[in-house]
Amino acid sequence: MTKGKAVAAILEAPHTFTIREFEVPKVGENDVLLQVEMCTICGSDPPVYKGLHPDVQYPVIMGHELIGRIVDIGSRAKDRYQLKEGDRVVPGGTDGCGTCRVCLEGNARLCEARKRSPGRPCAEYPHLFGGFAEYIYIRGGTHLHRVDEDVPSEAGCLGNNVGNGIYYTQFRGGVKKGHAVVIIGVGGQGLGSVIGAKDVGAHPIIATGLSGDRIRFDLAEKLGADYTINSEEEDPVEKVMTYTNGELADVVVETSGHPLAFQHALSYARPAGTVTQVGLNWTNIPIESHFMSKLVQKELNIYGALGPRRPAMEQGIRIINSKKFPIEDFITHKFCLANLHEAFDLFDERKRECIKIGIIP
Repeated sequence: MTKGKAVAAILEAPHTFTIREFEVPKVGENDVLLQVEMCTICGSDPPVYKGLHPDVQYPVIMGHELIGRIVDIGSRAKDRYQLKEGDRVVPGGTDGCGTCRVCLEGNARLCEARKRSPGRPCAEYPHLFGGFAEYIYIRGGTHLHRVDEDVPSEAGCLGNNVGNGIYYTQFRGGVKKGHAVVIIGVGGQGLGSVIGAKDVGAHPIIATGLSGDRIRFDLAEKLGADYTINSEEEDPVEKVMTYTNGELADVVVETSGHPLAFQHALSYARPAGTVTQVGLNWTNIPIESHFMSKLVQKELNIYGALGPRRPAMEQGIRIINSKKFPIEDFITHKFCLANLHEAFDLFDERKRECIKIGIIP
């Protein structure tokens, strides 16, 4: 068992991080304690940092895209997970209550009774519920996925990005070999979706972004995108028409969350095509009504996508362990806990061509 103190970055209020120490807790029989190797800033984190997320209770330890090493594990957890102290793992997803309708339908991640540890206020013992800390306490019911020893931390901590990409494309979007796929946005979720589309043999894979996305476009092509489109300098609908020989896309994955991007998604999709909406919108910009008519006239299939089912996450971890893709290249910058304010400013403003930021406790 690990004893002593654990340093953590606490978001006390919007835009206000402080560094505090907590006693390293003893785990319960169903629980696990991880020593965090690296945790990234997720695209869903800035609204929490800025105070825009309606469900966050401060103070909170943020961070849920992480890789860590087991330093303490309860007796029942050992049997359930078939893991031991020293194993490297990525947390991803949790069990639901097991009795409500959505759980019985196989959608436990949508269960109202579910609590994801990084979202819990840290005033509650054992405090260490987020990845921006030296240790994270994992309650029983959280899914843990083993990562090979030779996988770089920079790749391992992106298990959720790759698992999400598999889920958005293959599970939610129904992408198959030979499908034309457009991915809107080339952040972590968009790049993970490029991997998801490439893994199943989609062609062509088209990634769209903005003028500041040059380094992201380069990585998208390394991961398997056949074409990239700068939507600020080119007519994206015309380009999609050209790259798909006039047929448009079988599946569009929208990861940016901007209302204009959703409108574009409806234009990129072929008749009877599919749009998977991933990005969250924290603005008050309305969607123009004439774009909604495309949904009806094309008989489009529109799916929301929150996060991966366990099989998608497991498939993502297999891809990471295979080292088939240069996933570690997602991480362009690294910061320590004391410099989280600077890290969030960089991530939010896309300074110096940032893709993903790794936080090293």
